Amino acid sequence: MININIFSDFACPWCYIGEKRLEKAISRLGLAGDVNICYRAFELDPNAPKEAKLTSAERIAAKYNLPLEKAQKKVAQIDNVAREDGLDFNYSGAKPCNTFDAHRLVKLAEHSYDNATVNKVVQALFDAYFTRNLVISDPKVLEEVGTSAGIDLSDIKDMLESDQYNEDVINDENEARNLGVTGVPFIILDGKMAIPGAVSTEDFMDALSHINESVKLNEKGDTCAAGCDEGGCRI
Repeated sequence: MININIFSDFACPWCYIGEKRLEKAISRLGLAGDVNICYRAFELDPNAPKEAKLTSAERIAAKYNLPLEKAQKKVAQIDNVAREDGLDFNYSGAKPCNTFDAHRLVKLAEHSYDNATVNKVVQALFDAYFTRNLVISDPKVLEEVGTSAGIDLSDIKDMLESDQYNEDVINDENEARNLGVTGVPFIILDGKMAIPGAVSTEDFMDALSHINESVKLNEKGDTCAAGCDEGGCRI
């Protein structure tokens, strides 16, 4: 079994693109039944408001001190890359907001449901943000995303009305900091190989093939342990 830890944020376009490419690589190599994916929380902007106030381009322009026109061009380029990878993607229409509760929703799925539910939640959150352009800090949106993935509404409400799984998210972010992670996606393959950024599907295939050969030689049975420019996003 290949254990894959993915540090990512739902407001990061390259995280969605990178996970899609990783998924393709796993499928092409026929490793779907031989990988264990652990999603790790990482907030690109922990201070982002829960209310969406800026467009994606406006946020990038402000964060990186760019002219708005240049930021809009950058966003459009990312849209095109994502669509080439088969994603129904509209970063231009995304509504930047706080992602802490979205990460908590994933932790709820991890603690109380199965891996298939966790994967559905992750994919639904990316879809909500980049395709449907919803505000994923909105409790009603999180309730809809969670129930569509199979989580009981009462469990979601209990989580949102408490500090459940706060510590889990914070622990992930502390671990990322300790590892020196400053940008996402950041993917660790079986604790042996770190891949920063959304590399190509072919590069993921090469890395997975190498790790798979290593795992075959020495099965260890480990489980989950351990900016926006081309290929990734930075804090």
